[in-house]
Amino acid sequence: MYDPGDIITVGRGASPFFQAALDAPVRTGGSHSLVGYMSHPVIAAAVGHAMFSEPGQAVVDAPMSPPRVDGQGVPSRRLDPRWDPLLLRFAYTQQLWATCDTGKWGFRRRIDAARRILARRTIEDIATRHASQPADVSELSPLHPSRAPTQEDLLVHAAGLVRGQMSDAQLVVAAVDFLLAPTLPPFDLDIADRHAHEALAALLANVRRASPANPAPSSTSAPSATSAPSSTPAPSAQDVSEAVIASVRDSKAALSESGFPWGPVLITAGIGLLAATGVGLAVAAPAGLAGAAAIASTLATFGPGGMVGGIATLTALTGAATAMTSLGVVVELTPSDPRYEQVRDAMAVQLAEQSAPQLRTSVAGMLAVLGAQRRLGLPSDAANIEELLLRTESLVQHERGLHAEIAPGRPGTKEWRTKASILGKALGSLDRNADALGLPAAPRAVIRREIEQG
Repeated sequence: MYDPGDIITVGRGASPFFQAALDAPVRTGGSHSLVGYMSHPVIAAAVGHAMFSEPGQAVVDAPMSPPRVDGQGVPSRRLDPRWDPLLLRFAYTQQLWATCDTGKWGFRRRIDAARRILARRTIEDIATRHASQPADVSELSPLHPSRAPTQEDLLVHAAGLVRGQMSDAQLVVAAVDFLLAPTLPPFDLDIADRHAHEALAALLANVRRASPANPAPSSTSAPSATSAPSSTPAPSAQDVSEAVIASVRDSKAALSESGFPWGPVLITAGIGLLAATGVGLAVAAPAGLAGAAAIASTLATFGPGGMVGGIATLTALTGAATAMTSLGVVVELTPSDPRYEQVRDAMAVQLAEQSAPQLRTSVAGMLAVLGAQRRLGLPSDAANIEELLLRTESLVQHERGLHAEIAPGRPGTKEWRTKASILGKALGSLDRNADALGLPAAPRAVIRREIEQG
């Protein structure tokens, strides 16, 4: 363990000289002191890894699992995994700060101020929600201090805590949301596209899982044990970044409309919350949580202002047989599950009830995720997305017809007409790219009729 700012260590670790060493860069404030190093959480994680890493062990009557390991194989703090999306968002904002033009020092200070305010609000919200939980629930809650991030985790260690924890499929969903939603809600910072793209590339280079074709940032680190050899080269961080950027650009072009300019829109977190804790609560809630406690915990992990509500929503919208591990909640609903139709119908209703700007951003996110999946050779969710869009279009067209009869020419009626246009353009885009996306050639009219009759 070393601090790059420590002049005694010359800003480097021991791995160049000892092959068995795993370097863990940390921040001690530039102090070369025993207390500074030995009190760091990495030391506690390493000791815990050595002494208590066997599955099934128990510490303080809580189930014990092996500690998380970052992309370089270094033990890291065992935070509840549902904090990963929020940590990833803070890691992205840290890259926005780091890649900001040095000449724009005033703007850089505003990014830093927004990050600090949101980190403080997050920690205060965690403490408030945890204090309100019953004792038997709070011990196993992700809000418990031993499993929740600190303010320093959010502002300094976020990238290290999520490094290697997410698959490319999960990172694609998050990256799409980062480029479509406000960066630091509720603060309306104007981030230039070029700046956002540079920060995204830097983030992905820092947090992606290691593989034989995608080595970890350290030249001496071993390949990830979870990575399987592949006959085709794995995409680089730059490849993933470029695929997401191109896919977001294409999705915006497919849904563009005169007099309806694009701008960052916060996607509602309702759909993601529904999928995580609503209809499927029985399978969604972590052990020891139920009902309102599960919902309170999930809401807290969305962060202040719903910072990761868009990630939750896109995760839900772009997966039908979805294991929502990017929310730290394992929910797998397949068409054979009796709750599947309930969840999909409820998601279509909430999607249809979004405002036109929110709906367009949500649908653009869905198309962008599909485009990135295709470009990167990832498993595609095209059939599930098309089916959900057809359900939503059926609801919107029905409501549009009612409004046109009852209140013709009114703003509310125009809103429904705009939403119908958005969905029509999205389905048209899927039709044009059906072969590339692997969509079946079934007539859309037949599918629409089945949905309406079902």
